[in-house]
Amino acid sequence: MAYSAPGQKPGPRSGWVCNGLVVTTTWHFYIDPFEPNRQYICYTDIRMARSTDAGQSWIWWDPKSWSPWRNTCYEMAFDPETPGKILGAFSDVHDIPNDNIITERHGHQGPGGVCLSTDFGVSWRSGTEGLPRKPVTSIVFDPASPKNARTPYAGVFDEGVFKSTDDGKTWALKKTGLGHPDNMRVYRVILHRDGTLFAFICAKRPASGQPLMPEGVGLYRSKDSAENWENINASKPLLYPKDFSIDPRDSRRILLGAADAGRGDQSGGLYLTEDGDQSWQRIGREGPQTFGGYFHPNHDGWIYMTLTEDAPGAGLWLSRDNGKTWRAFDELPFANIQRVEFDPANDAVIHVTTFGGSVWRGPATPSEP
Repeated sequence: MAYSAPGQKPGPRSGWVCNGLVVTTTWHFYIDPFEPNRQYICYTDIRMARSTDAGQSWIWWDPKSWSPWRNTCYEMAFDPETPGKILGAFSDVHDIPNDNIITERHGHQGPGGVCLSTDFGVSWRSGTEGLPRKPVTSIVFDPASPKNARTPYAGVFDEGVFKSTDDGKTWALKKTGLGHPDNMRVYRVILHRDGTLFAFICAKRPASGQPLMPEGVGLYRSKDSAENWENINASKPLLYPKDFSIDPRDSRRILLGAADAGRGDQSGGLYLTEDGDQSWQRIGREGPQTFGGYFHPNHDGWIYMTLTEDAPGAGLWLSRDNGKTWRAFDELPFANIQRVEFDPANDAVIHVTTFGGSVWRGPATPSEP
């Protein structure tokens, strides 16, 4: 990294610009819904960063105002009506749900929690009454809840989904029908615009050298605000799913990325259901570890597929016919791709988060052969 201005003294709240490949893992890239010049990156190891100039320079948080959990920011949620109000999912455990955690090479017993910012991510304060001291890996707001008493949902690793009805001040566990007593590794929560809530439980190896366990793993859905859950990929069980997304136009259309589970298993790939749960079809496989698939919000039929950890070629692929055919982003000089993020003001541009290569910005379609 380099200073954002000649002679600028580095320190808290100073801006920095990238001068080459940055060896960092990123989970999400966000454009602020109220002020697009404000942008945010959720990191492993170096927490989170924010920009006030549309990504030209980046500011790391001030040690005087950062979260109590200082390793990883997994996700952020923006209040739909209040500019600057953001909830963050923080943890001292990194790399969930990637191989370091699944194979038990890294410990996952560290703490985490939810924090609130009311100044566009400049400062954070914790709000964890009712939350266990476990990694918080996902956070969403219910935009239909009252402005002064928002309902957020938090995914807590090894515990389940927690719900608040008082703007995140207090939390209650909601796990009826969710997971298994031996595996409550909730990794991600998504609330669709139609009110359907989804939660994803990732893989678990009961002990080093043992096969991945089937109990609990999978994608779950609630149609009653987290009171009850049902497994929706029971017709296509997977031992090592990694991420999922929901079509913003239709909550029955779901993409689920999965990796091979080892010991000869080749179930990895990208799976699609168009009926919500009854039938799943593998629509893409370009390597042993598919991270996820992502619907373009403005182009029906456009699906992005990402590969990470041992991708044999390109880590990013695009289908413009719902997964029937695929084209690789061969020009992207990094292969461990995690998520695709979209610019609501510019369909021609996407951002991709990576495992070990920070965030890349580029065209929404591959170059013509």
